[in-house]
Amino acid sequence: MSVTTHTRTHVNIGFANPFLVCDTCREFVPYWHNPDRCGCDNGYYNLPCEHKAGVYSICFTWNPVTGCDCNNKETHDKD
Repeated sequence: MSVTTHTRTHVNIGFANPFLVCDTCREFVPYWHNPDRCGCDNGYYNLPCEHKAGVYSICFTWNPVTGCDCNNKETHDKD
């Protein structure tokens, strides 16, 4: 996903895992900003929350081949 501004196109990379949440605010994080690709100096950050924090998966069985293998989907609640 790219976002165009007046001076450059920012590069946002989508995560394959749909169950990633921000370490800071615990909101879902589908993308992260990659400054290496667009040349800006804003650094790496989560989108849409824009926190410069790590992410973790609320589905510990998720993998790119089979997706979520949890028996109980209610375990994916963020709270």
